[in-house]
Amino acid sequence: MNNEVIDLTSLSEDRYERQKRIIWWDQDVLGDAKVLVVGAGTLGNEICKNLALIGVGEIWVVDNDTVEMVNLNRCVLMREDDIGRGKVDAIVKHIKELNKTIKVKGLFGDVIWDLGAGFYRNFDVVILGLDNREARMYVNKYCYLVGTPLIDGAIEGLRGRVQVIDPPHTSCYECTFSEKDYELLSVKYSCPGLPIEDLTEGKVAMVATTSSIIAGIQVQEAVLLMHKKKGRQSSLAGRELRFDGNTNELFVYEIPFREGCLGHFYLEEVIKVDSGVDSTLSELIGEIKDKTNEIGGITVTIDREIAYTGSCVKCGSKKDILKPVSLIKKGEAFCPECGEMLGFDTSGELRGDDRVLKRLGVPESHILTAYVNGKTYYVELQ
Repeated sequence: MNNEVIDLTSLSEDRYERQKRIIWWDQDVLGDAKVLVVGAGTLGNEICKNLALIGVGEIWVVDNDTVEMVNLNRCVLMREDDIGRGKVDAIVKHIKELNKTIKVKGLFGDVIWDLGAGFYRNFDVVILGLDNREARMYVNKYCYLVGTPLIDGAIEGLRGRVQVIDPPHTSCYECTFSEKDYELLSVKYSCPGLPIEDLTEGKVAMVATTSSIIAGIQVQEAVLLMHKKKGRQSSLAGRELRFDGNTNELFVYEIPFREGCLGHFYLEEVIKVDSGVDSTLSELIGEIKDKTNEIGGITVTIDREIAYTGSCVKCGSKKDILKPVSLIKKGEAFCPECGEMLGFDTSGELRGDDRVLKRLGVPESHILTAYVNGKTYYVELQ
């Protein structure tokens, strides 16, 4: 006969008691976890809600959009009073209403241009709720670079998909790309590589029921990844799940590991420096020399093209640009004197010893490449 005394009060007063009944579940693992949610729209709301309810200790969410009336029918963490406010601010506020014990941080910014590769190293898992391929491609590349698991999700009407990337061994988001996908990405930019600002972004059919299902699967996969050291494995690592709400069918596909995929670069060794985006290029180079004991000229590069100057072939005038090519606005692409389209001096090499790195379009915590004496070093900014 078992004489154990059961405290019935604890069964109702412990917030997480019911989920702790899952035999392998370790609530301390979740409480110590730090998760980044990229995208604060339909999926992002459901993802954040689920993370908060199960007790993930620290949630960060990044987005650069504001709340509109159209968001309210499928975003549980937004209210009419939030219209006009940043989506991340609304989510931070209302997550606290769900679970005041967790830490939550909102970042209002562009995931492509404001977050460097090293930033993703700070998280146990990154979960995507994005609506465009370019942003997915950048986050995929940077998570793979630093070895942070990534869970991608997408919805359209009654259909949705989830893909789990667990670097460096599984396939990645870019492994699914065909030539057509790369062509569609290039449509965003005009012939000289400049963004076309007047393209109308397509609006996709969305409904709260589909986002609940897809976000639920994403967060459950995140829980499995968080328990990896406890012997659990993601059921979708290197695979994609597709859900069809028209028939309520689920399909799971293997995503082959594509040899030569550009998203697969994984860094085993990185030099961390104290220099940050407010440091000058010369300060960074000096620190690289100190860390490597190298003597000689050092070339530092970034994984994007920077336009340094624009020159007019017709009238000969020049002007400083000093920004990533993809951020040049249409009005900046033409000569202010005669209206002719400018030719740009572009390079992935960082130039100008006295220039602050931020001025060159380098995001915080980014990983740069340094070449010296025939050697290559990967350098992570503070």
